[in-house]
Amino acid sequence: MLRFVALLLVSIILAFGTFASAEQLTRFDFEDGTLQGWTIVSGEAGTLPTGPETMRKDQNFGQQGRYFIGLYENPARDAAKIVLQSPVFIIKSNTISLLVGGGDHYNQCYIALYKADDNTELKRETGRNSEYMTRRYWDVSSLKGQQVYLKIVDSHTGGWGHINVDDIRELTADEEKARAGELAARQRRYEQWLSSIDAPSKRKVYSGDALRDVYMPLGGIGSGHVSISGDGAVRQWCIFNRVNEGCVVPHSFFAIWAKAKHKPPVAKLLQQTSFENLPAIEKVEFVGEYPIAELRFIDRQLPVQVKLCAFSPHIPMNANDSAIPVAVFEFTVANTGTEDVQISLLSTLQNAVGYDGVSAIHGIWNKDYGGNENLPISGSNFRGVLLHNPSLKPDARQFGTMALVALEICAVVTPQWDNLLALWREFSASGDVLRTGKIGSSPKGRTWNSAVTVPVVLAPGQSVKVPFVWAWHFPNNFVWWDKREGQPKIGRMYSNWFADAGKAAEYLAINYDRLLNDTERYRRTFYKTTLPYWMLDRISAQNSTLVSTTAMWLEDGTFAAFEGAGCCPMNCTHVWNYEQQMAHLCPELERNMRRTDYEIQQDPNGAIRHRTRLPLTLPRETGPFVDGHLGCILKAYREHRLSADRSWLDKMWPRIKLAMEFVLNEWDPNKDGVLVCEQWNTYDAAMYGPNTFIGTLYLGALRASEEMAKAVGDAEFAAKCRLIYETGAKRLDSVLWNGEYWRQIETKPSETDVGENKWLLEDWPKENPDSNVNRPYGKGCHADQLLGQWWASILDLGYLLPKERVNKALDSIMKYNWVQNFGEVRQWPRAFAGENDPGLYICTWPYGGKPENETLYSFEVWTGIEYEVAGLLLQEGRVKEALRIVKAVSDRYNGVPRAPIQRNPFAEVECGNHYARAMSAWGMLLAAQGYRYCGPDKTIEFNPVVQPDNHASFFTGAEGWGLFTQKRGLRSQENILAVEYGKLEIKTLTLHLPAGTGTASLKTSVYGTKTAYKVNASGEEVEIEFAQPITISAGCRVGVSFLWR
Repeated sequence: MLRFVALLLVSIILAFGTFASAEQLTRFDFEDGTLQGWTIVSGEAGTLPTGPETMRKDQNFGQQGRYFIGLYENPARDAAKIVLQSPVFIIKSNTISLLVGGGDHYNQCYIALYKADDNTELKRETGRNSEYMTRRYWDVSSLKGQQVYLKIVDSHTGGWGHINVDDIRELTADEEKARAGELAARQRRYEQWLSSIDAPSKRKVYSGDALRDVYMPLGGIGSGHVSISGDGAVRQWCIFNRVNEGCVVPHSFFAIWAKAKHKPPVAKLLQQTSFENLPAIEKVEFVGEYPIAELRFIDRQLPVQVKLCAFSPHIPMNANDSAIPVAVFEFTVANTGTEDVQISLLSTLQNAVGYDGVSAIHGIWNKDYGGNENLPISGSNFRGVLLHNPSLKPDARQFGTMALVALEICAVVTPQWDNLLALWREFSASGDVLRTGKIGSSPKGRTWNSAVTVPVVLAPGQSVKVPFVWAWHFPNNFVWWDKREGQPKIGRMYSNWFADAGKAAEYLAINYDRLLNDTERYRRTFYKTTLPYWMLDRISAQNSTLVSTTAMWLEDGTFAAFEGAGCCPMNCTHVWNYEQQMAHLCPELERNMRRTDYEIQQDPNGAIRHRTRLPLTLPRETGPFVDGHLGCILKAYREHRLSADRSWLDKMWPRIKLAMEFVLNEWDPNKDGVLVCEQWNTYDAAMYGPNTFIGTLYLGALRASEEMAKAVGDAEFAAKCRLIYETGAKRLDSVLWNGEYWRQIETKPSETDVGENKWLLEDWPKENPDSNVNRPYGKGCHADQLLGQWWASILDLGYLLPKERVNKALDSIMKYNWVQNFGEVRQWPRAFAGENDPGLYICTWPYGGKPENETLYSFEVWTGIEYEVAGLLLQEGRVKEALRIVKAVSDRYNGVPRAPIQRNPFAEVECGNHYARAMSAWGMLLAAQGYRYCGPDKTIEFNPVVQPDNHASFFTGAEGWGLFTQKRGLRSQENILAVEYGKLEIKTLTLHLPAGTGTASLKTSVYGTKTAYKVNASGEEVEIEFAQPITISAGCRVGVSFLWR
């Protein structure tokens, strides 16, 4: 009998897991091949637990041991609906640990902990759209002694509609101690990281693993691109009017041959990655200061030093020369030895004319190749090859040309070759390449390669620069993303300037010194800015978005752009709401986009449609998004301020005014300055009710309309906008401020709830019952809650809401939305940060109350929003917090491959690479230098908040750019405006002295101009007003010196 009881007890323990013992901690690891007391409440789960016989062999689940719960491993796969429940157990530990993977459907695929007595949910975890299970921890210290149970729910039937779970256990005392140690160590690392933000920053040199995710685009604005990779190879061939960043055109590379006296020759690919067993360089170091990449090739076998400067012309205020379809590779080779060295530099380029941009190329073979021909070309300072395909008709989509030239008249041209190993044998032996005889068309399915070598003899101590140019010309760009209307041709702007790739290369060759010098001048001037180097990198890198496949400059002159590379066409108003880069560097292209907004996209009633359909001759589609429409008004005011005179505003004002009247009539019928209507927005849904995310955009648009109306003499409309703004600012603040930040009122309140605020009920529409339409944030702390204030500060519109509350809201964003380690928190529906990555959540609910259908993307991290918040912090002089955000992004995109995204420092990700929203980064520069500018009024102001005692920063005007500097002594200050390109006209210059400086004894002197001026000082602000506007031309400077007692 005793033996029977003992066996029975053993059976119970096996059936119900370790929970049954009062002394043991609960653990469900399923390693005995059973469910350990769990029951299948509903659904057909198949064989559980999942083990070696039933699990998919092509997946890494990260399970502990052999068995786990995998709810995809059933006959219905993701279509199955399954619920499992554990036995009840008593919590005895402070922490429960578990492994979780599978789909990220928070309300449909999850494991949760419940109280046994009333079924209250206590904890919940879900997968992260990965089969691999990651370790999670629940703090259950407050639940010790309570009876609880677990439930696994899988009710999602679409993609990633399953969950994986394993090794659920309470931690032992030793494990608790070890985890506490891990957390303490992690906190120390985080604190060390925080302290590193204040350390002097050095030039970023990528090497080792950090090279692997580096791809810097080379090409013209809106002209397609190739990318120079961290290892020196050229990849991401996006010149064929398609988006395919995985594209590599074979047999297109650079190499060097070098022979020292009495030594055998050495030949190496000028890249770190070998192909076809060709010898590659040992080591590469990469510096990317957009638009120039500098690579250093290190190899112990080479008797010379080799460097590469890779770039495409990129010159602010010169859009045409910044849009040439070329990539330049200028090699510098130096002989540091004591004897002469013979060298030969080789560049090869495959004739890919006819390629569709997406299919596979195998060596010289592709389904669309055939009829390719290569022809020698030359000019006064170059030799090269034109690659074409005369079998293609000029209107064929894949029609085009390519060119390879060396800017050396001693270059040796091999128009065509097709045997890589034969070419390498000859080059490695002699530094020369095969001579081809008759030049002709390639057979069907294959093409030719071209080659150019440049032989040089270097004496000891001598160096040489050899530029190679790769050019392309594929004029028949078409609407590949929309199969309707026969995918019409939209072309390329560069086809208006160049007949073929050879002509583009020739233009580059003829103007090489000017284009290189102006590009280098921009790079050099920008990087003199006294911001941390890593912050300059994050700002300048966003320029590459204009060169990437995100942007297109079309044959008819239209500038058009996706949200991200190939994603979500076109000119999306609510995403491009955040961009500041192009507006300040290429204002003519930004005004081009406003022309499309107001002359093409605007309806007769004033509404501006939020996406542009191409070509512009087709009927318009989509309606307005509220944030995007309001942004168009703010952007119009920006474009006016960044113009040289008022002519643009005079022309556009009737349409801008119509856009504002549409808002007043359709979205704010009671004209109280507060929107409660259905507000479609950049979070891909609508929300209802007052909120400051869109509400401040509205207030800012009212202020911008007021200022524009004043400028054109429309005093009546200016007064109308002012009155509505003042009413709205008071009302918005009064009902949304919760003491820490501004929330949203997401549902229509009752008359009792609103009290004296009856106006809240006046415009409230009937809500759309579709939960996928209405996505509120309610009581949440939203990182975007001050978007309109960010705009207002950039446009010098003042505070839209009380200054002290703006700062308190920023406190809350940094307190509640900042995440130290995204590897430990949920990201949904997409993950853009990983283990040990800090960053900023879009929205959190510090006091609960998260709506079930909360604002989409709340649990994501977007660099475009992070830069906006950093800009707001800088606008308020909160430098250290701003730098914390930017350093987090810099470390996130550091080139070292790791989940969950590609870490390319030149392609920040949201919906696609090279995402346009990240061009909000330029706003950080404006805020750091305290920049205010209005071209028509000829006023400029600086009030730097970063290193104000020894400050330098790149600035732009309507027609030029340069460097602003400020140096302070004990009782002195000197400011200099140095124009490096174009010109700057100013009538009034406003500067700021240190806080507490008395102006009674202030002595001011201006040098660099003979124009008379007067000084108006108020507190620390000093305004220098010239008798007539002065013009500072390129190479000139104007300085101001202050002395005080």
